[in-house]
Amino acid sequence: MTIEQIGVYTPEQARELWQWYLTCKQSNPQMQKNYPQRREVIEHRPRHLQVKLREDLLAAVDSWTDPSYATATVFEKYDGTDNMRPRTQHAVITIVNRFENISVEAGTYCKAEWIDGEWQLYTADCPGTLSASSFAPSVSQSPSLNPSVGSL
Repeated sequence: MTIEQIGVYTPEQARELWQWYLTCKQSNPQMQKNYPQRREVIEHRPRHLQVKLREDLLAAVDSWTDPSYATATVFEKYDGTDNMRPRTQHAVITIVNRFENISVEAGTYCKAEWIDGEWQLYTADCPGTLSASSFAPSVSQSPSLNPSVGSL
């Protein structure tokens, strides 16, 4: 094939082709084909966020086919110190829970990670139900721990 067979683009045609290429490259396949979106697409998304659950995140019925969902408010540092406040843009995300034995209560401070196209928790603050005395065995019983099952 020679250069004459390939063709020559005017600067305007080349610019239009380049803009088309950039839009295809930057948008994911779901957006290109106008598929419905499960959640808002945030460009240049961070991989880890600090969040506070707005509602209870229940355990999944089935990890692979029936996870549970809850919304969370995203927090960020704002004044160059360690102070945190809710974000002003993209302040709410949907958390997906694929754990069948873990649930997290509303109001819990958590950290979320972007995994395979969804936000999943990778750590959460523990509820204050255990005290130091619950670890000390009594004289009449053997040592045992009875943390609440199914919660972080």
